Amino acid sequence: MAKVLSKQLTGMQINGIWHTSVVCFGKEVFFGQGIQQCPPGRSGHGQPIEIIDMGETELTTDVYNDFLNEINGFWSADKYHLLDNNCNTFSNEVCNFLVGKNIPDYIVGLPAEVMNTPFGAAIRPMIEGMFGPSSHPQLNLNGFQLTPTTSANTLEPTAISGKIYSVKSLTEFQNLLKTHKCVAVDFTSNNCPPCRVISPYFEELVMEKSKLVGVSVEVPVSREISTFYNITATPTFKFFLNGELLLEFKGANRQELKSAIDFLIYSGYPPHPHSLINTSVLDSFFSPSCSPIKFKNFSNLDQIFLKIAELLNRSETLKQEKLNFDILKKKLKQQFELNQDVFFKNESNFKQFDDSFQKVLIFFVQNNQLNDIFPFVDVIRLLMLNKDIQEFYMTERVPFPILLINEVINFEQRGKALMLMTNRLACNLFYSEQSIKHILFSENRNVDNTKTSFKSIVTSLLIESLLSKEKIVREAASSLSFNFCFSFFKYFSEEEKKNFEMEEVKTELICCFIKSFEEKFEKESFERLLVSLGILIKFCEKEVLELISELGLKELLGKVDMVLLSEVRVQKLINEVKQLL
Repeated sequence: MAKVLSKQLTGMQINGIWHTSVVCFGKEVFFGQGIQQCPPGRSGHGQPIEIIDMGETELTTDVYNDFLNEINGFWSADKYHLLDNNCNTFSNEVCNFLVGKNIPDYIVGLPAEVMNTPFGAAIRPMIEGMFGPSSHPQLNLNGFQLTPTTSANTLEPTAISGKIYSVKSLTEFQNLLKTHKCVAVDFTSNNCPPCRVISPYFEELVMEKSKLVGVSVEVPVSREISTFYNITATPTFKFFLNGELLLEFKGANRQELKSAIDFLIYSGYPPHPHSLINTSVLDSFFSPSCSPIKFKNFSNLDQIFLKIAELLNRSETLKQEKLNFDILKKKLKQQFELNQDVFFKNESNFKQFDDSFQKVLIFFVQNNQLNDIFPFVDVIRLLMLNKDIQEFYMTERVPFPILLINEVINFEQRGKALMLMTNRLACNLFYSEQSIKHILFSENRNVDNTKTSFKSIVTSLLIESLLSKEKIVREAASSLSFNFCFSFFKYFSEEEKKNFEMEEVKTELICCFIKSFEEKFEKESFERLLVSLGILIKFCEKEVLELISELGLKELLGKVDMVLLSEVRVQKLINEVKQLL
């Protein structure tokens, strides 16, 4: 009857109103009065017009039976709906579970096609009167789709968690595609058992990938989007690169989903050629157990503060700050000698100490006596190991430690002790991811009122120290070089790195590292410097590699002191750096 009358009634040729069932493990399963099973061909629906081979499943009979038992409550007789929840949608869900494939669109998509005609719109009230409201889009009799309007203040997508958004309108969906490079979309439905299995895995994969944004579209609710993208079955996954569709597939296949997401990220962010080179020793420094180097050792605190008292006695103004330094001495002795927790939660309380630091620095800068304050710098180094103080300084417009470092590198007569303590202080600024990002990204106006980034201040200290004639200063700078390079590549996303003008800095540091190899280093310091160089080279551009070649790094590494080469790990690191060249 459908074959004869469909053209006349709907304007389209329909060859049949299809009923489907699935034959697997010697049984035929179908949906009508709930989930029903029988021997193949005994369902009472007559001989099949067509048998479609959907492939072979890798699942066991037990897993299949467990699945049917699990979904039995959803596919009960009272849940039957001629348009939304029928025998064909059931067969589609079963095939998705067994082999990750949908049954043909001309079967499962037939209700949507019919409802998209004037005839379908006319009979829809009768069908909904029998089975309840349908999730299919509704047409008026003039053939225009009735879609809910979205007000301007509802166009923001709703974040489910982290980088996964739930969208309902086509406008907000397309806005996400415009503003993100790699977007993975899960077209899902709460009434779809395979969706309930695969969607959590989709969210898990998206959260693992820093370069990816995930979108969840609830098809029955977001008909505007699903119609625009011709979604006829759930789950359907689509993957967009720069707003253009890259690939798509239907079904709840976990392996296919993972492969598609990996391919999307690979296409959007092709790996650096060096990523194919085995650098296991270099890579080991990025393990979870590795972190920036901090200088936690301390000598006699009484002796240090005795020297600070002598400094304060040089000025009547500074003598008034003695009480604050006495309090600091007591707190530091609690923290380091008695191993007790020390808190500076009261911001106004610590502000008084910061004011004292500023006065000390100003006096010794103005009197050209900066070399004398190395005991004071040592105290600031120890204070930077306190979480409360780190948090205080990382919220300041110009953190005092950065101001101090800036004054040191601008002081032409800086001595060995001052440079040593300043390098150790700089290392302790790499306390946490938050403080690291503040140091590297923030901008400040220095004492000369010229705009200087914190990054450039720390870089200047590093370069000056590595090229120092004093071995002990170079040794300390090797730790700072490791912290700088390690932190940049561990704590920053690819997008952040692009916004972070590092190419010139990387080139400058590489040249400095190569130059410093001409000097003598202890094993540990040489290794840190070598790792720093390896990190920069591994992710540098082709032009930088050409510059490195001209500077003769390979030849220089071939002349390394035999004492250093006695360390197996150093030998392996040298070989890995040579491979990168």
